[in-house]
Amino acid sequence: MGSLLRKTSNIFYGWYIVFGLAFVTFLDMGARQSFGVFVHEWELEFATSVSSISIAASIGLVVAGLAAPFYGALIDRFGSRVILLFGAALTGFGYLLLSMIPNVFFLAFVWGCIISLTAGGISITVVTVTVARWFDKFRGIAMSVLLSGAALGGLILVPFSSYLTDIIGWRFTVIGFVLLYGLVAIPVIWNLVQNSPASVGLVPDGIGDKDSKETVNRMLPPPLEVKKWRSALHSLPFWQLSMAYVVCGVSTSIISVHYVRWAISEGISSTQGALAFGLLAGVNGSVLLLVGWLSDRIERRVLLGTVYGIRAIGFLCLVVLPPAWGLWTFAIIGGGSWLSSVPLTSSLTADIYGLKQVGTLTGLTNCAHALGGGACVWIAGTVFDTTGSYDNVFLGVVIALVVAMFISWSVQERRFSGRYQIADQELTGVDAT
Repeated sequence: MGSLLRKTSNIFYGWYIVFGLAFVTFLDMGARQSFGVFVHEWELEFATSVSSISIAASIGLVVAGLAAPFYGALIDRFGSRVILLFGAALTGFGYLLLSMIPNVFFLAFVWGCIISLTAGGISITVVTVTVARWFDKFRGIAMSVLLSGAALGGLILVPFSSYLTDIIGWRFTVIGFVLLYGLVAIPVIWNLVQNSPASVGLVPDGIGDKDSKETVNRMLPPPLEVKKWRSALHSLPFWQLSMAYVVCGVSTSIISVHYVRWAISEGISSTQGALAFGLLAGVNGSVLLLVGWLSDRIERRVLLGTVYGIRAIGFLCLVVLPPAWGLWTFAIIGGGSWLSSVPLTSSLTADIYGLKQVGTLTGLTNCAHALGGGACVWIAGTVFDTTGSYDNVFLGVVIALVVAMFISWSVQERRFSGRYQIADQELTGVDAT
């Protein structure tokens, strides 16, 4: 299919993959972020507490986090197409089981174990690694277009899930996800996704050919390129990116699970809370494209640290402003930073360590992201059940985000990133051949 499109279209085939996987990410993230919409429904139907439901979410994050490196290793070994196909099919089956759960214990098993494990096959780890292999010069903007699908998932699916839940109940809303996986996501993956440019006779970005000097220069390895993923564990940038990404997981997971519940606790309706989350995602979709464009032109570490700083301001607004103002202010300020850290972290990982083990390394950083989120989602639910407030949780997140900001700024990108090494060689006239 790649060769056919190359002959019949001036559009680089990698962009078809980006837009196809953007839809898959739209569905995956929209469905998973709808968990927060269902929390109050499950409280009432299962006669349980927020902390008990939070345990299910925490188990899911931990399982997904532990599975991420294994999915990354499978991508490095077998390619991403087959992983995506199995992931979409099995995740759809998991949502079918979710629609039939009788109590919170089955919620913990189905959501925490089955869906969280199978969804790893269509997770951000898999889709970002797939796109990273197709792009080099335009990797930043390609990643951002891809992740804009996740933002649209929050913008459209989360409020729509809330709307449907009010009309037909949460069980039939979940069945809607099953239909989208079976009728749309699987055909999109089957018809569009290819493992790499080389598999269809292309090169990254569609620029040049395999033997041109420009292509060889762009494909020079970065100083810390690894052939075995364990080698990256002995270098500082991996730990800097992972530590900051833990905080990213903490902040995004707490909001995904508890934002609507926080709104309800402050006298705001669940519908308004879901709409605010949708606004957050909509703002993020626009900002993602700007961040992607900028990240191909300036140091990604600068943008990454700034993203965490802006997110800290958003969380502070939830504490210091009146609830009605805080809800919408966070949606705008937080939306300006929400998923922007994901393409920046994934791109930096590929820039610094190369593509040979990028699947495993991206899986490891996503594992850190998920484990941090898993622990703190449960803590947030427990604190709320004990105190009736999320204020102390949000203040703790503010402090953690400020730390992540400085950690990100400290990454020595110009020293270790392959794109700057190549730029330096071009400036000094060094022949890559």
